[in-house]
Amino acid sequence: SEVGYGANELADAMLKVASSGFKGQDALNVLRVAAQGAQVGVGDLTATSKALATMMFSLDIPASQATATMDKLLTAVRLGNVELGELSTAMSNVIPAARVTGISLDEVAAAMAVMTAAGMPAANAGTNLRMTLLQLARITPKAAKEMENFGLSATDISTRLGERGLSGTLDVLATAIDTKLGSNLRGLDGQLQSLAGGSLEEFENGIAALPESARNATGVLANMLGGVKSLQGALLLMGPGADEFKNAISEVGKAGAAAGTDVSKFGAVTETTAFKWEQLKLKMQELAIEIGTTLMPHVETLINGLKNLADWAERNSTVIKVLAVALGFFMLAALVMVIGVVAVFVMALATLAVALGLIIGAILAVVFGIKWLITNFDMLLQKLGDFGAFMLQLVQGIWMAFGSMFAGIPQLLAGFFSALFSDMAGWFGSLIGMFSGGWSSLSGITDGANFGMAASISSI
Repeated sequence: SEVGYGANELADAMLKVASSGFKGQDALNVLRVAAQGAQVGVGDLTATSKALATMMFSLDIPASQATATMDKLLTAVRLGNVELGELSTAMSNVIPAARVTGISLDEVAAAMAVMTAAGMPAANAGTNLRMTLLQLARITPKAAKEMENFGLSATDISTRLGERGLSGTLDVLATAIDTKLGSNLRGLDGQLQSLAGGSLEEFENGIAALPESARNATGVLANMLGGVKSLQGALLLMGPGADEFKNAISEVGKAGAAAGTDVSKFGAVTETTAFKWEQLKLKMQELAIEIGTTLMPHVETLINGLKNLADWAERNSTVIKVLAVALGFFMLAALVMVIGVVAVFVMALATLAVALGLIIGAILAVVFGIKWLITNFDMLLQKLGDFGAFMLQLVQGIWMAFGSMFAGIPQLLAGFFSALFSDMAGWFGSLIGMFSGGWSSLSGITDGANFGMAASISSI
């Protein structure tokens, strides 16, 4: 799921990589890069994997250069007018010819980019490029004769094709023709090149409309390249297209040199919502597979147990019937017990309700009593004050009586206790006043009183 493809897709792609010649860790590395490239170039994984592996193995490019190779292909896609899948398929046909001629992958990818950018379909571009390379590598007698007429050696052209490259070889041919004929193949107008990107019939009609010198020059070049079809592709890489071709070769080469561990722009792809959603789906599939793999032995055990139980039941149908009757009686008894338990529970609820009623009644009585105390607290404080004054007078009277019996000491003690009780009376009166004020404020909360109880207290 790290590259956005499921196990089945990766397995199919791995078959293509392995069949191309890569094995083991090398095959895994090529597959990883192909998957990243397919994500960046929005190409088919299997086709991309096959094309990448075939190109690399045919050109003796090691697996360690897989990322660089893919970045070169993606650069060709960017420079040309072609999708990765189309480019990969078309280049698969060109690579064997490139291997024979010694033309680098950079030139092949750049040539495909320029030719498709001119409007030539990728399949046609691949076919034309393949024919041109093979014609230059295996020069026919007719082509060799034409080259000789212009001071060229067919052997030199074919053996040094890889050294000069396709761009350099076409320059050699064009220079020889222009020098002898006084033409300007490298300066052909862009109209002919635009026709070269179209159909073969349109291209031939365009050549026929050229001035005589240009028409003769293109005819000679067609003979050297083995025909009009090879000429059609070659002219896109010459003239005004020559600089474009060389620039494309340079950009493709730079892309490979700057390659890192992952394919260029793959990191940006992984941040897209579509990629993350695909990853989530793949992880869920992997999780489902893992859960299924874990549970399968237990499910099989359960199925076998149920099967054995079914077999036993089939062999012991009489026992099953007896058990069914017994189970019916048991369920009936259980139902009766449940009903009894429910009845007991209902009675318990009723008892609890009575108990709750008594508790609530007691709480209400306490609340009523507190309310009565708040309402009549002033009267109670008055009575307690009267009772305190009465006790004070009583004690003073007693001490006065003792004072008449004992002249000196009793009078001293009587004065002491008199002052003490006087202070206590004042303190008690202040305390009573404080509570009286507080409770008087609280008594305003209630608005009723039990006058029967107040009357009985007042008679004390």
